[in-house]
Amino acid sequence: MPAPGHRQFIGVSDRIDEDGTINKSVERDAGLLLDRLESGRLIIALDMLLETASVSKAAQNLGLQASAVSRQLGQLRDALGDPLFVRSGRGLVPTPFAESLRPMIHALSRGIDAVFDQKRLARSGLAPFDTAWNVPASLKAPDLSVRPAHLADGEPSADQLAAKYAHIGSNSPPHSRLQKYCATISRGAGHRRPLAVDEAADMMALILDGEADPIQIGTLFGILQHRAITATEFAGFVQAIRAHVQASFGLKTRADIDWPCYTSPRVNSPPWYFHAARLVALDGHRVLLHGASGTGEAGGRLEVVAKAAGIPVCLDAAEAAEALDSRGIAFLPLVALSPQIYRLIGLSGVMGMRNPVHDSISLLNPANAGVSFTGVSSRSLKEVQLDAATLIDQNDIALLANVRGAAQVNPFRATTIHRRVGGQALDTFVKSVTEPRTEAVPYATTLEFWQGVWSGAMADPRAEQIIVATAAVALVARSGSASASYKEALESARGLWRDRLTLAANRQPV
Repeated sequence: MPAPGHRQFIGVSDRIDEDGTINKSVERDAGLLLDRLESGRLIIALDMLLETASVSKAAQNLGLQASAVSRQLGQLRDALGDPLFVRSGRGLVPTPFAESLRPMIHALSRGIDAVFDQKRLARSGLAPFDTAWNVPASLKAPDLSVRPAHLADGEPSADQLAAKYAHIGSNSPPHSRLQKYCATISRGAGHRRPLAVDEAADMMALILDGEADPIQIGTLFGILQHRAITATEFAGFVQAIRAHVQASFGLKTRADIDWPCYTSPRVNSPPWYFHAARLVALDGHRVLLHGASGTGEAGGRLEVVAKAAGIPVCLDAAEAAEALDSRGIAFLPLVALSPQIYRLIGLSGVMGMRNPVHDSISLLNPANAGVSFTGVSSRSLKEVQLDAATLIDQNDIALLANVRGAAQVNPFRATTIHRRVGGQALDTFVKSVTEPRTEAVPYATTLEFWQGVWSGAMADPRAEQIIVATAAVALVARSGSASASYKEALESARGLWRDRLTLAANRQPV
């Protein structure tokens, strides 16, 4: 047995000497092993690197300097004996070994978070956050509609494939058309190409109609997510999604502002943008929010939020039209808009990654609103989405980059509003403001606190600035004017926030 005070390191092949001390070779090898506390830090760093594919983004999310994360990456490479990442034009690309670690590293990282969340909640005497906000969707969507999977019956040559696909046209069976699209985007260098708008629209329409088998869906989504979607593909997907929703949901009324909110179930920050949307509605603009928070146990989170805010949760087209006409604001759960799209979103839990539908639905615009106010998670996707909007003649849009899920402004960072006004590209730069110093409130992420900020029962200057700045950007977008002033919109939003309770009592729009 080792002497007291000595740690027995797992994985070291040498043994303990008879006198109870670690022999020299063991001591040398043990020096290369990481302390367990340091290992925990490195697990969290590796999880963030796998999620962001960027040292700088990982550092920003972890609250560290980029140099510190670079050192941690070096430690990980030494400890695991693998480069872990290689650089590409799109950032860091995980090696096969790093990819094999992804599920385990992610689970370990989330487990660490869960331990400390439970301790914090236990000290505060609060119920866990999820018990208040995270509930399943109120509507139950049927299983994803697919056709039976087809078995591969041999691998044809490249020449045979080319000849075969040349004869597959718009009247060919769905399985053959999807087979052609799989081959078009996945063949070797020099033989593959992005899908044209009409091809992407046909591909997505077949999937939405339940004509694809699951292997084809997995292949198409996996390839597109790995090599990044193009503007033509994005535009085609949006065309098909819009046609599908209009055919099944049939919303005839028109909104002024389309406000998609498709958030991750893992993001537990309060949705202040719902309060911002209420301010915009109080100013006389018709606002349609639509979205979901995944398809699992938190899938109904946004429905809870909308109901708590007094925003009608509409489950059919008639309810949505009536709410917009009488209240000026409505929320449409994705499961009501399209159970098939809702189930496609749910594939992320099976595939372990987002798929092209996640981003395409941000341009759904089910009420044909005059302007869409949305956010994207990366600058590269921002360009794709704006170009796609142009291809489908959506000439008015306001977009915030580095915002995933829903458009919400962080006024404490410099922000660029990327706009298309009448098809003309226009960017508006907004300077950051000083973040107010506020004491940490243990219940700041509860539904009650979120409601209290609106009613005035709770004071949170930071949250108020987020709400007002977000409403101001929405008002700029709604103006439809290239000369719209953010400064003037901010003053209007401040006035709306100051008078919100009086306006709500007098006009009853929310």
